[in-house]
Amino acid sequence: MPFVEYLITGGGAAGLGLAYALVHSPLSDRRILIVEQDEPACSNRSWLYWTSQPTPFDHLACRSWDKIRVAAPGFERLIPMENYRLHLLRGMDFYRQIRAELATYPNVGFIQAEVQPTINAAGVARLKVHDEVVTAFWAFDSALRPGEWDVNPVKHHDLKLHCTAWDVEGKGGSFTPDTPTLFEFTLPQNGALRWFTLLPLSEKQALIRCSTVSPDSQPPVQEEVDWALRDYLQNQSGIKEYSACRMESGTLPMTDFPFPRRDGMRIMNIGIKGGRVKPSTGFAFRRIQDEASHIADSLVRKHHPFNLPMTSHRYAVMDTILLQLMLRRPRDYVRLFTCLFRKNPIARILGFWDEENPFLQDLRLLATLPLGPVIRAAIKVFIFGRI
Repeated sequence: MPFVEYLITGGGAAGLGLAYALVHSPLSDRRILIVEQDEPACSNRSWLYWTSQPTPFDHLACRSWDKIRVAAPGFERLIPMENYRLHLLRGMDFYRQIRAELATYPNVGFIQAEVQPTINAAGVARLKVHDEVVTAFWAFDSALRPGEWDVNPVKHHDLKLHCTAWDVEGKGGSFTPDTPTLFEFTLPQNGALRWFTLLPLSEKQALIRCSTVSPDSQPPVQEEVDWALRDYLQNQSGIKEYSACRMESGTLPMTDFPFPRRDGMRIMNIGIKGGRVKPSTGFAFRRIQDEASHIADSLVRKHHPFNLPMTSHRYAVMDTILLQLMLRRPRDYVRLFTCLFRKNPIARILGFWDEENPFLQDLRLLATLPLGPVIRAAIKVFIFGRI
């Protein structure tokens, strides 16, 4: 019966990120096993993240920017990011580089197998892999299986963020390489909440993404999304002729459902399964990697992985209010978004999204928002208990 100190199920952003954090800690000599069923979906994804401090993955980014453009009806602004940088990281670059580095450690192993549920047993965790049972002192599970994301829509918001992105090469006109559009809400919303992101890689190449927030598990009709992307390119960006050379798509949870972090004595849920997607924005990559570092630090200092930094409850409250607006009043959400960027410095906004602001900064930010929609959403959810 093979034994390892750390068993990781799922070899995507969360699983590989945790293994990377462990081998770059005083625990680098511990035995680590990563079990993945297939090449992870992250290999065909791109992640956006911002940071004010260098991270171990910045050198893998295919493009970085020091300013952003945001736009909504009647509002457009080009915003310097001050001490922050916005990074675009290709999932395949992350997957190949981190796997290659982990492969240099003889104590780190990979197994490709069907990922079964991990079980707690007499002070250890166990997982059946092929015909053997692997025993681990700690297990970390990032494999979100069918049925594990069943949210009661009466108690919690259960929205989905459906994203479709194209890599395009323009044949006429040009992109502005140093000016990415992070959010653009100017196109018709058609009763849902939808925005576009345009990330220029050069004067002729860009990644364009259409993001739709919906309570439906199924993504929007592909023909409709394709039309919206073509319309945005031709009418908003001025790129009349282009070729789409690559497409990526995915769905993330936007929910205030409290994903359980602990599954018994010896199993910890990580990544999306551990609730690392920011409920009101859908951003996850940096939150996942920050948590991986905190888990490694907890294991070193406390000999268990659960001593993680706590964030203020006020962020959970605001996530719920914003989800309510997305679900019931998407126009009010766009109005709130406009006020957010019109009246606040970028560092305060990103600190709010990162859940890192001092209380006074968050209070100043909240004072700039339209109080009517915020108060109505709060009363409906927290007083009348209705979603």
